[in-house]
Amino acid sequence: MTVPSGLPDWARCLGPPDVSGRLRCRLEDFQVFEKPLITPDGAGNHLWLEIEKRGANTDWVAGQLAAAAGVPRRDVGFAGMKDRHGVTTQWFSIGLQEAGNADWEDWSIEGVRFLHATRHGRKLRRGVLAGNRFRLVVRELTGDMGGLAERIAALAANGIPNYFGPQRFGHGGRNVDRA
Repeated sequence: MTVPSGLPDWARCLGPPDVSGRLRCRLEDFQVFEKPLITPDGAGNHLWLEIEKRGANTDWVAGQLAAAAGVPRRDVGFAGMKDRHGVTTQWFSIGLQEAGNADWEDWSIEGVRFLHATRHGRKLRRGVLAGNRFRLVVRELTGDMGGLAERIAALAANGIPNYFGPQRFGHGGRNVDRA
């Protein structure tokens, strides 16, 4: 891929690419699937919800879940921040000690689809995830496609460097302390 102006010329695991294209033309072009580190045991005061969110950021969804459940925002937990500009699947926990509305089937939150619900004895905390799986779509490819299949196979087998840039620090850099 040709590096657009303004992007750093970082080291590449396979050398310079011969193909370029466009990323994130549609929300569905960037998908993240959270890989949990623990499995909820089905019992306890914390409602754990696996959700798919579209065009919504993690903090906003956490606030919406707190409002729907009738609990303070601090009682909602999640393992990691996920991008707003895509379709992401992740877990949230909601502490429902004595009060709170656990009737999640009745909740309606824009851009959120509930996939699974269970219980657990503990709140989901930051960093309690094995990682993320990504699905990226590159559109409008141009260049020499001859070696593209081999390069994709090498990336799939060996992975890529985990670079990150300003997007890791949130809108306006407001979450630098949490990145």
